Amino acid sequence: MYRLHRFEHIIPWRLVAKLPQVEVADVVVVSVAAVFASVLLGFVQLLSMLFVCKLFIVGALVLNCTAGLAASAYFYSEQQWNFMGLTLLYTAVILYVAWKVHRRVAFSIKIIQLCSRLLRKKSSIWAIYVGMLVLNTTLSLFYVFVFFCVASTLRADPDIQNEHQVYLVLIFAGLYLSEIFQNSVQVIVGALCAKWYFNSNASTLRTVYNTFGKCFGSICLGSLLASVVTLLKEVCLWMNPSDKLHRIAVLKPLWKLLEIALYLLDIAVRYFNEYAFAYMAIYSRGYVRSSFKMFRLYHVKGCDTLVNDCIIKVILRLYTVFSGLLGGLTAYGCLRLLDHPQYSSGNSSITWVLVVLSGVVAVQLSRMLSLIIDAYVHVLLICLVEHQDVLEWEHAQNEPAFRAIHPYLAPYPRKC
Repeated sequence: MYRLHRFEHIIPWRLVAKLPQVEVADVVVVSVAAVFASVLLGFVQLLSMLFVCKLFIVGALVLNCTAGLAASAYFYSEQQWNFMGLTLLYTAVILYVAWKVHRRVAFSIKIIQLCSRLLRKKSSIWAIYVGMLVLNTTLSLFYVFVFFCVASTLRADPDIQNEHQVYLVLIFAGLYLSEIFQNSVQVIVGALCAKWYFNSNASTLRTVYNTFGKCFGSICLGSLLASVVTLLKEVCLWMNPSDKLHRIAVLKPLWKLLEIALYLLDIAVRYFNEYAFAYMAIYSRGYVRSSFKMFRLYHVKGCDTLVNDCIIKVILRLYTVFSGLLGGLTAYGCLRLLDHPQYSSGNSSITWVLVVLSGVVAVQLSRMLSLIIDAYVHVLLICLVEHQDVLEWEHAQNEPAFRAIHPYLAPYPRKC
């Protein structure tokens, strides 16, 4: 069997040198398992969103609670008490989230109903979704392949000097390309949703070309900002403080405060970018001007309208987490079926590395559907806040459904 460590001229990476040797067939098995699990869950998720909107909201909570309880029962039977405690804690968090958001289900169902009507009418969104899904799957699998090539060739050359720099460059490249890809999908789908809302006569190809052509540089700028903040957060979380830092008692809480500050900054930048890219999709403007408009919206309205009353983002994140669990479980079952000594016990390091990798790939693929729904929700909320007059002229047939949302979305003056 041809092994990945035969690639001797790829840049080595000492930080993951302890990973076990991985065969190409193993990577193919877990990749296929992750793709199968995420695509199957995405298909069920789409059907529930298009035809049974309430099931789309409730299903995420039920699936995650069921998965948490099932995992707890399995770890109890295996007498792995630490993992059982983690899964029970995860189930308790899901139940707490369900209790907190149950009063906001009605508003989110209205948003999903409008989204399902749009998706059933606009076949171009489905074409973009399929194309982006295929491209994202290809890039994800290629990145995984390169990852294991770099990790496996590390053992052949232990005298590497700049392994930390190589590690940072590889992680940053993955983060940056992922951000560009996801933000591009969000802007393109948001432009199509804005075209539907304003009932524009422009063709779909012209809309996509104008929006993507004018805003690609701004997409790269916003993606660069998010990638840098995310990289700083991950480095701060992963990096072990030196012995000198441990000796000084004052620096320990300062280090923890730095970690918390970077974590909150990462959340704020991502929240800010989501609506900034929605403004970019609506008006085809640059990142800086869209950011100013987003800041004005936040200054006048606050985050209540755009966050607290809409739980769709929480539901999508729960589906993404469940997709990762399903992908990892599917890969674990496939590896146990292989007639190979290193998978017979199920507790080897190689098995868990491949299971985690499969879960990561499944999460990445599941986020594709979340991107489409997120883009629609962001654009719709901004349009309902700033352009409610368009409802009476362009959406008379859907006006009752829109009016049901109006108590949550009061307009604000155009000029401060």
